[in-house]
Amino acid sequence: MFPWDVLGLAPTDDRKAIKKAYARLLRQHRPDSDPEGFKRVNEAYQAALILITQNNGQQVELDSETISNDHQEFQTKKSNDATNSLGAESKFQVDCHSVAEDLFTKTDELIKTKLKIRNDLQNWQFLHGFHDILELSFKEQVSKEMFKKVAELNHNELKTNGVLLIDRDVLILMNQIFDWDRNWQELNQLYPSTYFENTIDRTYVQSESNQIPKKHNFYKLAAFSLDMGAAALFTLFIFLKMPDDYPGYVIPVFLIIFSLMTGLTELSKYKTSLGKYTLGFRLTANGEQLASRFRILIRLMLFHGSAWCVYVSMVNGNIDMNFWFILSLVLMVSSLVIWVLKDKPLHDWLTGVTVAQIESN
Repeated sequence: MFPWDVLGLAPTDDRKAIKKAYARLLRQHRPDSDPEGFKRVNEAYQAALILITQNNGQQVELDSETISNDHQEFQTKKSNDATNSLGAESKFQVDCHSVAEDLFTKTDELIKTKLKIRNDLQNWQFLHGFHDILELSFKEQVSKEMFKKVAELNHNELKTNGVLLIDRDVLILMNQIFDWDRNWQELNQLYPSTYFENTIDRTYVQSESNQIPKKHNFYKLAAFSLDMGAAALFTLFIFLKMPDDYPGYVIPVFLIIFSLMTGLTELSKYKTSLGKYTLGFRLTANGEQLASRFRILIRLMLFHGSAWCVYVSMVNGNIDMNFWFILSLVLMVSSLVIWVLKDKPLHDWLTGVTVAQIESN
């Protein structure tokens, strides 16, 4: 019985369920490939909205007698009572322009929030309101404008901080709603290629396959060992050129070289140390985009802070139980515990940095 048979739903007054069914059917009946099917789905959607709103907020009668109008009866009613139908549509049909304005306003508000809030998919569910826009030409224009907006935001953020402002999971949701990949050729002609690379291309990146598997944590240790080895070789080269009167400075110089080598290279645009680069890894924010310099700087401070007790012991040859030594020791123990529980050390866990394979931008 129309419209529920078309929507594939039992009679209901749940607007959310109706919108979800409508969005699902739109993917099966596209206006370019199945105009008749699309028209029927669109009419069913409008009819369902009218049925539930005509009750003025009262519970919809769900018995078969109340909603047994078939498609032909609905069409006849529309044509015989054009004035009332237009009045109902003006009252209940969604204003396309106000919906679009609401989408862009809420998007602007959300991108200004904190990372955790911005990356929560639940906070982006308002984008499904895009399906309330029934005018096809205007709907396509809104899709293009949203694509342009998101692409520019990601492009500028990548250029400035090396990270995406709107991450992969949200991009996947947007692509499903706005159907960008279906119009990729047109979008690629309208906008620079970097726009396409920072939106649709990102939805095809499988970050899980790029991250280091848990059983391969020895890669991290191998990269660390390579960094230590490089610093040791550089230190050896320096002291081979110096008199034998400075053996006591070997360890301090080695620690300084190690800290500078790893720090400067990881803070560079490549976001990786020599050891990590050798193994094909970089510092990322979530396994798919390069981490910001701020995150890496905090990560370096936490790492060297937790290793301070080891540095002091190596230089002095004894343990001085002062405040800084104890604090460093606590950080080191905490890092080991977090590594066991979370499969990453404290400095990675607190900053959200992941060592992963990724192409540099």
